[in-house]
Amino acid sequence: MTEIFIVSILAGIVLGAPVGVAGAMVADAALAHNRVRLYSTILAAVAGDTTLAYVSSLGASPLRSLLGRHAVLLQIGSALTIIVIGILMVIVTALSHQGMIRTEQLPNSSKWVLGHTAPAIGTFILTIFHPGSIIAFLGTVAILSSKFQHFGEARGFFTIGIFIGSTSVFAFSGFLFWTIRKKADRFVYYLRYGLAAGVLLLGVYLLADKAILQNFIQG
Repeated sequence: MTEIFIVSILAGIVLGAPVGVAGAMVADAALAHNRVRLYSTILAAVAGDTTLAYVSSLGASPLRSLLGRHAVLLQIGSALTIIVIGILMVIVTALSHQGMIRTEQLPNSSKWVLGHTAPAIGTFILTIFHPGSIIAFLGTVAILSSKFQHFGEARGFFTIGIFIGSTSVFAFSGFLFWTIRKKADRFVYYLRYGLAAGVLLLGVYLLADKAILQNFIQG
């Protein structure tokens, strides 16, 4: 059980590596110097990883069945959502950069919806429905199930381990970009433009290349 728990923490760190859309959302929240948005986005990303860990540990068949029936739909939906998020990141960054919109100018309700709630919900949804995330967790469960005979009895340790690993890596990412934000204030908007461009490119890639996911399902 202890070994499964330790391996699960390491898996959570690897699977939560801030190189995807969730990581970009966390980084953008930190670069925007919005503490509440940063915390809520980190929690959303961790909640998404933890949810996938728990569901995948129950058995690969439901998730594999979901991918098999709705593979293309999931990929197209994720791609379009990612593209929309990338466009919104560009728009918000541009408006902030030009001084056309400031947080203090917004009503409290709009501030919470646009600044905190929407990014957190978007991060959570993209994490749990992104085909790449689903495939990664299915692969992790398959590897651990083959290595540990009693993995089914330790799914709670697996889920908690993923939670700890994911929390640590996203928290570190948020801290890192928060520090960068304070050190490189003049260049922060260009960093945010770069993040938005990366998100857009990922969305376009997923939208244009459905063959990767289809080959996985058929194989």
